[in-house]
Order: sequence, then structure tokens, then C-alpha cells
Amino acid sequence: MPENYNPAMNVSYSSMTLHRQCPQAYSYRYLRGLETTGSTIARSLGSWWHLVRAMDSLQRGLSMGSLRSVPQRLSTGEQELTLTLAMSDLSSEIALPAAGSKYRLPNGKTVPVSSETAIAIAAAWWRTLSGDEQDAWTEESGEPLADRLAYMEARYQERWADDFASEVPLAVEHKFRREVPNGSGATLPGVVDVIYLDTRRNLVVVRDAKSHKQLQAADAADDLSDSQVHLYGWGVNEEVETWGHGPVAALSYDRARSAPPKSPSLTLAGALSKSVTDYDLHTYVEFAKGPDWPAEEGVPWGEPETYVKTGKRAGEPKWGRYLADDSIIERLASISSQSVWFQRTLTPLNRNIIAAHLQAVSDTQQQAERTVAQVAETGAAPRNFHRRMCGWCEYAKLCRAELIGGPDGEYAPEDYGLNERRKR
Repeated sequence: MPENYNPAMNVSYSSMTLHRQCPQAYSYRYLRGLETTGSTIARSLGSWWHLVRAMDSLQRGLSMGSLRSVPQRLSTGEQELTLTLAMSDLSSEIALPAAGSKYRLPNGKTVPVSSETAIAIAAAWWRTLSGDEQDAWTEESGEPLADRLAYMEARYQERWADDFASEVPLAVEHKFRREVPNGSGATLPGVVDVIYLDTRRNLVVVRDAKSHKQLQAADAADDLSDSQVHLYGWGVNEEVETWGHGPVAALSYDRARSAPPKSPSLTLAGALSKSVTDYDLHTYVEFAKGPDWPAEEGVPWGEPETYVKTGKRAGEPKWGRYLADDSIIERLASISSQSVWFQRTLTPLNRNIIAAHLQAVSDTQQQAERTVAQVAETGAAPRNFHRRMCGWCEYAKLCRAELIGGPDGEYAPEDYGLNERRKR
């Protein structure tokens, strides 16, 4: 256990969430400092997407001259690369440089702040990977990193172009720390992805951007149980009010699907196959152009100069070219179809909901204090046994071994796919 570890002084969204899932997993992560050594590709892709979104917000905020808070550092989550912005000559009271400003990288080069730059940095990092690492990444994520990011960004910009017209970025990667109002002295730290002014609704909004392999149907009611963004909205509210646009009034959940779309296919009869449905509008239109486009449009099918010999279709050709179907284009352009790839929900900041989440923070903090005391006394924390939850837990193998052999045995973390967390 880290020396002088005090859960009252180490309140964070991630630690509280893990303790609620299982105190024993919490002890592995935060008291023993263990993390998985297995594949982190999905997590890493999410970090790169986070960088793309941050750079895009910075670019738009710089062009408007609206930013009140900027990050000193943007990280991909990889040890190999951390992008540092040179902001030493700026303060919260001085206007940021105009559009086209450039910031210095650790290697001395300068690059414009933009989503394109983030993707270019991803491509450069990709080239440092071995062939086996690139193959493993492509197999799990579906595409090389820069290709996946570029496609996601292009579709993202198309999807939310109208919204961007009424969004004025005020802060990007904004750090905060606010005391939890329970008398314990605990403080809640966090980093808000984006704070922006919605000029259409005249609201200050806190946005959280994430990527998921697949997206489920969006439901604003479900977002009420998500502590992170509600607490973050509360955490920055006092400072945001000093910026002159009013308090934080709403929370925005911005979700993007990271798994790439599949390419449609045709049946032997030239119809669109029902076995492949996981494609978007862009993929379908590109597919329907055919390999000979623009010289000739459509996807060839069948064997030329062959005909049906018998039956009602006797004499009909058994070949042709599949052309784009307007009804399918209309369906794929619908809001419901687009929500498979990108989703946004907007939830009002509600005092009663905030109070409930703060009470949950206080309760979890007290429970974590008991967990720390129990681990110090017995060497183990309470376990929330649940077959499904334990099956997905990264600490499951070590946990089972300690269940059988007891907490006093010798268990090398590397034997269970774990190591000590790296300091970032």
C-alpha cells in the first residue's frame, strides 16, 4: 500500500467507480498499484480519439478568440508521445493568439493546432510500431490507427456540422479541484474535455467525449446515473461563472463508435446481401459506385452473357450491375441510422441530481476508508462476487489465486498478466 494513502484525500471518479464495482479490485488498482499488461488497443484508440477532439476544439476556439482556459499538455495515453503546448506567455486574462497560431512540440518542430495534426502525429507514432504490433492493432480495431481516426473525424465533422455553427469553445482539457461539501476536507479533481457556449440555446455546456466499440441506443435518462459529467459540471461551475457567460447549465455526452463499418456485399442474384448490414451511408455510396467508377457506375455481378434457361424468368440475364438504391440511401441518412455511429445527448444540470451524486461520493469515500483499514489488518478487501462482473475483471486471475491460497501467499503479478502501474 502506498505510504500515507488516504482515500479522503484521493477522491476521483475512476477510483470511486472501481470501489463501487468491487473493493478488492479497488485495492489491487489503488492500494497495490497493479494494472493489466494485456491488450490496451481499444483504450489506446480512445485516447487518440480524445486527442483529435481536443485539437479540433482548440482550433475552433483559437479561430474565434473565445478560449479562457487551455491545457499545458495533451497526451495520447502512450508513454512514447506527449504533445506539449507552449503556453508560458499566456494567462487567463490575456487573449490567446489568433487563428493559425502554432505551438512548439518537444522535438522543436512547430505544427498547427488541428485535428489533422493529431492524425498526422498518430500516423508518425504508428510507424514506430513493429509489424506484429501493427497487425495486432489492425486485427482488433479493424484498420490502421491513422486511417481509423481520419475516417471517424471526417464522418464526425459531417454529422455535427450544423451544431458547430452555434458552439463557442471556452475551455479545453480544463483541470479543476473542488472540495466535497461533507466536512471531510476531501477534494474532487478532474479534467473536463470541453466547456462551450451554446449560442443557439444561450447555455454554457460541459461536454464529455468518448469512443466505444459499439453504441447502444442513446437515452438521456440513463445519463442521470453517470456521476462523472454531473460531478465535473459541478466541479467547474464556480470558475465558469467568473467568465461572464453564466453558470454551467447543461451537460453534453458526445459518443463515437470506434469499430469501422463493413463493406456491403451482393448475392449471386445481384441483390444486396442481408448477411452484411453493418455499414454507414458513406461506405454504401462508395460501394455502389463500383470498381469501374467514374467510367462506369455500379457493381458488376453474375457471369456475363448467361441467361436463365427455365421457369418464369427464362431468358432473363444472369448478370448485371447493382446501382445505388435511393430508399437505402434515405434510410442510412436518417437520424436513427446515424446514431449507430455518433450520438449526442444534452442533459440539464439539476441541483437535486448533483446533490445525490455528491452524497454518493461521500458514502463511497467512507466505504473506501474502511476498505483501506481492512486491507491493512487482513490483507484483503471485501469482494463483490458476481459471475458476469468477475468474468470481465482484469484482476480476476490474481483474485482467484488469492481466494484459494489466502492473501498471505506469494503471488507474482506478472504471472497473472499484471504489473505495477507506470507513472504518467
